Amino acid sequence: CITFSSNEIHLYAVKNMIVIVEGCDKAGKTTLAQTLAARVDLIYYHATISVETNLFEKYVDIIRSINRPTIADRFYPSELVYGPLIRGHSRLSISQFRNLNKMIQIQGGCFIYCFANRSIITDRFTSEKENYLPISLIPETLRNYKRIIAVARENLPVFTYNSGLSQNASSLRIEELVSLLQKKIAT
Repeated sequence: CITFSSNEIHLYAVKNMIVIVEGCDKAGKTTLAQTLAARVDLIYYHATISVETNLFEKYVDIIRSINRPTIADRFYPSELVYGPLIRGHSRLSISQFRNLNKMIQIQGGCFIYCFANRSIITDRFTSEKENYLPISLIPETLRNYKRIIAVARENLPVFTYNSGLSQNASSLRIEELVSLLQKKIAT
């Protein structure tokens, strides 16, 4: 369990907010994160596949090193979703996930869960000829994300973005998210 001194809590002020954009591959995370980073003046961080075995320490170090409002395009929650599907186990426990969420909470951060329905995700994989995630695993991936997002809601605000909506509806939702993030940074 991670504990925080009052000095650390002061250090992790909202000015160091981390917005975590998560969701199934092809749900529109990168497009959304890059758009929000540009519109709200956030540092853009894209997590890549990690070979480390102690992911908890890695993510604690990353979170502690953030010194400006940042948007993370895929971050530690992905390990709890994809680890069991790809390796048969996650390199993060639910307890570690909750502790990382507490760090994000102290920094005034939040999650944005980016999603689309299964048929849209499948169509995107097919049209872009992507094969790193078997299409047969999409339903389980979506279920795993719903489970992990439910746990995240215990400590953090979780906003949603449905990338399968019409262009007008998507644009309106992006404007809402921009406004919300600008207000969070200003406080």
